[in-house]
This record gives sequence, C-alpha cells and structure tokens, in this order.
Amino acid sequence: MKKQIMAMGTLSLLALTACTDNNTAGNAIEPNGIAENTSSSSVESAESSSGSLFNAVIDFDQLYTFSTEATASSVIQDIVSVNTYEEENAASASCKAAEQELTGVTRIQDGLITRGFSGRNLRVDVDKMVDMLKKTCAYTFDAANASIDSLITTANGFDFACVTTTDIMNIDEALFKFNDAMAVQCKVLKNKVKQDSQDSASAANREPIIEFSEEDPDTISIDTSSRTLSAYAAQFARPEDLSFDSHVLAYNSNLSTECINAISSPVKTETYIPINTKAINFIEKEDISACFPTTDSIGKFSKKETSCKYYVINNSDSNQPTAHVLTKVAQDTITAMSIGRGFYKKQGELFGCAVTNMISHAHVIYLIEDCEGIINENTVVKNRYAQSSRWLCGTSNEYKVRAYGEWYSEALLDN
Repeated sequence: MKKQIMAMGTLSLLALTACTDNNTAGNAIEPNGIAENTSSSSVESAESSSGSLFNAVIDFDQLYTFSTEATASSVIQDIVSVNTYEEENAASASCKAAEQELTGVTRIQDGLITRGFSGRNLRVDVDKMVDMLKKTCAYTFDAANASIDSLITTANGFDFACVTTTDIMNIDEALFKFNDAMAVQCKVLKNKVKQDSQDSASAANREPIIEFSEEDPDTISIDTSSRTLSAYAAQFARPEDLSFDSHVLAYNSNLSTECINAISSPVKTETYIPINTKAINFIEKEDISACFPTTDSIGKFSKKETSCKYYVINNSDSNQPTAHVLTKVAQDTITAMSIGRGFYKKQGELFGCAVTNMISHAHVIYLIEDCEGIINENTVVKNRYAQSSRWLCGTSNEYKVRAYGEWYSEALLDN
C-alpha cells in the first residue's frame, strides 16, 4: 500500500479507504455503521466536550500523509526513527529489522487522538502484535467503548488504527504510549531476526539424530550385573551400532565434590594440559578414585607405572533419563553421544517418551586413558544425539534399563 504525500483535512472528515490487496480481518469503519463495525460496546458514550467519534472514520492512505515538514527527529533505542510535526500536532515512527517493517503515526485533533500502525513482511505473530497495539487505544479494554478501530490483516502484515477521545487519555500520555509501543514492538522484530539467525546457524551445524535399527525391546535381555561398558551400551543398541571407544575406561553419572576438586585444582606439572575445563580435564592417577571409585579399585591406577595421561570428559545430562556413550576419541574431536528412549506406537500413532530436566545442571563424566598423546590443546568435545530402539517407555524393558551409575571397561578385568 503506497502512502503518498498529500494534503490532509481534519480528522473528523477522513474517508475510509482499504487496500485492495489485503484481507479485512476486522470490519471497515463506515460513517453510518460505527456501532456494528467497531469493537465498541457503545458509541453513545464515545463523545467528549471537545470531540465526537460519530463523524470519525479512518483512511489508512491519508493517515500517514503530512502537509508540513517534520519539525524534529529522534531515534529511540537505536532502532525507532521518530519524526514530530508540531503544526499538525502529530508524530510518526518507523523501524526495520531485516525485511520486517513497522510504521506508526499518532495525531491529536478536534479533541480526538488517532493512532495507526502498519506492519509488513512480518515473521512474528501478527495477532499478538495487534493485540498489544490495541492496548495503546485506552487504559483498559473496558474503556474501549470510548474508541473506534479498524483492522486489515494479511498473512504477514496488518493495518490497524483507532480513534479515541482525549477524555480517556491526555496528549502527553498519548505520545508517551505511542513511542513506548513502537519501541517495544520494534524490539520484538529485532529479537526475531536475531533468534532466526541463531536457529539457522544451529540447524546448519546440527547433525541429524541417529536412529538405530528397529528392534522389539521386549525380546532383549542384557545382563548388567557386571557393570561393564559393553553391557551398558548394549541396553540401547546392538554392539555393531553402538559402543564405547577403546580409550574410555569408565563412565559415571555421580559427579562428587571430591571429583570436582580433583579436576579443577591447578596442577603445576608438564603433563597438565589446560584445555576447556568444562569439557576436558586432566586428572592425576592418584585422584582417579575421587571420580571413579569402583573403577580405581579394579584398575589400581595409583600403583601403575605408566607414561599414559588420564582425562575426565564432562558432558551435560540436561534431560533425564538419558543414556550416554563416548563413542570416539581422536586428536581433533572427542565424540559423546546422548541417547534418548525411542518413539513408541499407540493405536498406530507415534509418541515420544517423557523426559524431565529436574536436575537442570546435571553432568556425567568419562575417564579416558591417552597413551598415544592424542589429546592436545585443540581437542574439542562434540555431542551427537540418538534414539534407542531397545529402550522404550511402555515396554517391560523400560525400567530394567540402568542408564546411570558407575560403569567400567571390561579390559580392566584382564589386567
């Protein structure tokens, strides 16, 4: 809809003109049809000592047209450009965020206040934005009987305007609410662009969820009494589909205070590598028992004469229950996999199993033995996600699975 510069008469003489390429979501305001075509519950009260709504109609084309030059300009929150027209007792404002545009105007004339807003190419919820802008027309929706409005919407845009008597709101309050409304909604557009950019970047970097071969979980029985890593992984997928890397000596979901102190305290030795302490942490052999007591009782690391280095890998457990398997240790990347319960069928429909983040900052840890000098200051931890076909809710196998606790490599039993 083009908004051309043309002379404008008094507000009470405006004629309604709706854009032909828009769909009217609210009824257009006609001079003789205000009562049934507006949100007003009563129009009889829509009169003040200085102005009447009976003759007020809204022309979206003329609403944004000014017959004089702007007398002042300003910028609100580095995004909203505001022009004031002192001779016409009016102000306009606009902002743009990517392709999204929002413009607004407020006019005070003949005892009436007119506010108009237009949105184009919006990627936000149009109905929600219009509802928020409607609140600028009166202090409460109960006071809306002293106002009339008109709304035209499209799939990604709208034109909304309202006329209110100055008995409901004085001029200073009207200008303040107008500037505030534009600032708030323009920030919504700006935040949407930022969120879309982040979502796009995240989606581009996110690898697809791994789906293991479909199986009948009720036919699978895994002996977990030994607490070995191979038995742990077998609860969630076939060994050929899922296994721990051979460098992994243990897994534990119990991150104790003693363990945190052991991997966080400064260690002034040549073997200490200060990598990202949130993900990869060097640990002395003597301190392994603090993080992996059962594993240390089998491996007896403090008594070993070896040049190998040991690291504790820290991984998030933001959703419970989730299984965790560290599948690959390489010089550039360590890959840890988080495994959720698979979808189950009910009456032919697929349903996801419920999870909770009751322990929102929970973590699990792995013990890595590096005898080849694989891990260095550039090594990072990468997370993958998978859906188990053996671990499903609503099956007899659901509560037999043991996703947490301490588990150790069966290779330690041979030493």
